[in-house]
Amino acid sequence: MIRKLKSVLISLFLLTVFIFLFIHFKDSPSSIQHFSKSDVKALFIPKRIANNDKDVGILEEGDTIMPELGNATLKAELGRSAWRVIHTMAARFPVAPDDDQKSTFKSFIMLFSRLYPCGQCARHFQSLLVEFPPVMDSREKASQWACEIHNQVNLKLKKPKFNCTDVLSHWKCGCDDVKD
Repeated sequence: MIRKLKSVLISLFLLTVFIFLFIHFKDSPSSIQHFSKSDVKALFIPKRIANNDKDVGILEEGDTIMPELGNATLKAELGRSAWRVIHTMAARFPVAPDDDQKSTFKSFIMLFSRLYPCGQCARHFQSLLVEFPPVMDSREKASQWACEIHNQVNLKLKKPKFNCTDVLSHWKCGCDDVKD
């Protein structure tokens, strides 16, 4: 019962973040930026990088907001829920998105990396975004990007690598059968 409640609360939190971002950005396409690899580096300029795996550095701009999350079970549940949201969004992303749709998804990912409820996880994700900036040119590319960055996290966690060739069929939510 408690596990199910935690899962529901995590899902509600992620949905709330998504709704907030949608409301905030839907009427102001001029405020949404396009992120290239150099833009991402500019957002996440490390002040110092530690040599251990526990600290990827303090960031001058765009640092994470949340503190560490010590509960390993909750951290794992949160991770599974977060990846489900990201992969499902990518799998349902437009086949040929316009510039506003690309920017909105990229902005969501960038803000998600700051707001993620596990500070240590968020800093690791931010460091990955510098190396692997979001690619949102199509549904296929967004899904492949999400799979590749997820595999980078799996590598750090010593989990098996997911085969990205069937990522779109694996993460379809089955929400509807509307044609694309």
